[in-house]
Amino acid sequence: MKMRPETMDALTAAAIARSREKIVAALRQSLPDETSKCTAAQLHALCDRGITRAAEYGLDTEHSVYVYVAAMLLYGEDFDTNRRSAWSREILTDNGVDADVKVQAIQLHIAMDKNKRV
Repeated sequence: MKMRPETMDALTAAAIARSREKIVAALRQSLPDETSKCTAAQLHALCDRGITRAAEYGLDTEHSVYVYVAAMLLYGEDFDTNRRSAWSREILTDNGVDADVKVQAIQLHIAMDKNKRV
């Protein structure tokens, strides 16, 4: 059985929408102060941008995107390129490090720097 490209696109879009909803819910639970300032539409847009940006670093699971977007909320959308958060570039651009280890390193930095658990 062969699927038409538009069917695959629709399935992919539906999967992304489900993941986005889960990520937004997790962000609202773990970062209530930061997300209270955002509308649902703003968080959805942030997640969409985060999905794209995280993929550039090999972060392509729901959990890894969640952590990446949490860092965007805590350090600014440009945290991965901003001089003030050079630590993130060192983690994210290290091709010798597995994606899961990158995510754990970001979580550890957030815990130590912001005293928050994501």
